[in-house]
Amino acid sequence: MNGAEVLIAGGGPAGLLAGITLAEGGMETVILERRRGDTLPVACAEAVSSRLLRRFGWPKDAPWVKAEVKEIQIIMPNGKGFYIPDEGVCLERREWERWLRSLFEEKGGKYRWGGRFLDATPEGEGWRVRTEEGEWRCRYLLGCDGARSRVAQILHRGKRRWLLAIQYKFPFNPFQDKALRFYLREELPGGYLYAFPRGDEVSVGVVASKGGRELRSSLRRFLEELGMTPSQRKEFVAGLIPHSILLPPGGRRYLLCGDAAGLIHPMTAAGIHLACYSGQMAARAILEAREKKDPDGLLPLRIYTKSLPLKAIRPHWYGSNIHLSYLPDRILGLVGECLEGKPFSAYPLKEFLHRRALWPWVPKLLLMKRRYYRSKEWTW
Repeated sequence: MNGAEVLIAGGGPAGLLAGITLAEGGMETVILERRRGDTLPVACAEAVSSRLLRRFGWPKDAPWVKAEVKEIQIIMPNGKGFYIPDEGVCLERREWERWLRSLFEEKGGKYRWGGRFLDATPEGEGWRVRTEEGEWRCRYLLGCDGARSRVAQILHRGKRRWLLAIQYKFPFNPFQDKALRFYLREELPGGYLYAFPRGDEVSVGVVASKGGRELRSSLRRFLEELGMTPSQRKEFVAGLIPHSILLPPGGRRYLLCGDAAGLIHPMTAAGIHLACYSGQMAARAILEAREKKDPDGLLPLRIYTKSLPLKAIRPHWYGSNIHLSYLPDRILGLVGECLEGKPFSAYPLKEFLHRRALWPWVPKLLLMKRRYYRSKEWTW
């Protein structure tokens, strides 16, 4: 039987940041990744803010950076809209994860492909873990295995809600600027269509709580508006995005990170920043508990829960109608006209009040603005 101090199920951003932090702290750490290689497409729009790069000290000119982002544009059904001045980059996700894996292995960590987590049972002061490649013993277990986390299903059993994401990647870029574009529609409550220019290519997709057939129809119509067709794509991916936080995010000697814990931004559905942060915080909680002896196995959970930004991304926001796309198309169009060419922070209250149709919606619009800026650190 194999053994390690910490076993991490899932080798994405959350698992890799946790593994790097634990290996730096001198703990024997093994990451088990269910995929058998990194050649498969990843269900991710691959955009991150400069805040994430600064947090971890990563350069903007790293080899895995595909393109710079200078602003975010929000476009309403009538073509009007506003912008959010916010910088970041588009990643080459596979290259970025290869770089993180190399850092993890340089620090003494072990990365195993094809090690899909199957089950775990408590054993002494740790776990007996069953995987497709055999059994393991470990003291701590981290679930970083994505939205459909097997660790969460087996150990937590909390109720989950999901959004569905569908994306095409095209080998050309019809946009000339460096802006991420989000298109809001009444037909996609809680979601959006998007176009992310990536240098010489563009990612176009849709996120919402509807079924796959409806989303594909919405995406096909959107592509027609852009003068594109699905047959021009070079890559297609689809996947689930969690839309509910699991609290507490773990239990006795196990923690859930990133998508496995439902840690995505409730308004934008972005998850890379929170995945990286939660992975690092979970690892630090385990390292701190090791120093304090951790007699009952619950100290890491207490430390980890306190470190999560739950005051910024309130759990009750998930599934609530705080997203602009819950507004009717007619109201979205009026909001776009009022804010046309202006930054999101402007929110011209006087102009809103001059339009009688917007009067019932003004309190909700102000609440949405306040919630966005309260949680801006984690929006993407």
